[in-house]
Amino acid sequence: MNTFIHVLPGACSLASLPMLSPEAKKRLKWMDYHRKHKNASQTCRYFGISRKTFYVWKKRYNPYHLESLEEQSRRPKNTRQWEVSRIQEFRIIALKKRYILTGIDCHSKIAFARMYTTKNSKNAKDFLLRMNYLLDNKIENITRDNG
Repeated sequence: MNTFIHVLPGACSLASLPMLSPEAKKRLKWMDYHRKHKNASQTCRYFGISRKTFYVWKKRYNPYHLESLEEQSRRPKNTRQWEVSRIQEFRIIALKKRYILTGIDCHSKIAFARMYTTKNSKNAKDFLLRMNYLLDNKIENITRDNG
């Protein structure tokens, strides 16, 4: 009696299959369904996904490396380095500790800005007096932006 054993190609490496996440297993089901039915639209309808999503994953899919169905990092490959010198960094920190009050006269198109180290009513009064002097006592309306 003859016994024939047929070993599938690559069956020896089945023990080394990667542990896939649930999302990757779901995508693998998409690819298996598509391989059986040969119809992308039918696959998308069956699984309730868009064709654009399907084709993105089909392009990434490598049947010999199932890790290709895992989610990939969306982080940029190249990120910009901090290009500020130490002196500039200290200046930025110092500016963040200051308060800028601004005023705009819509009729004469004059903008006025002044920087203060603290945020209090004394500085607000000083700002308004200086702006009033600049506009020759013609301030009619004051609106406040709390941003």
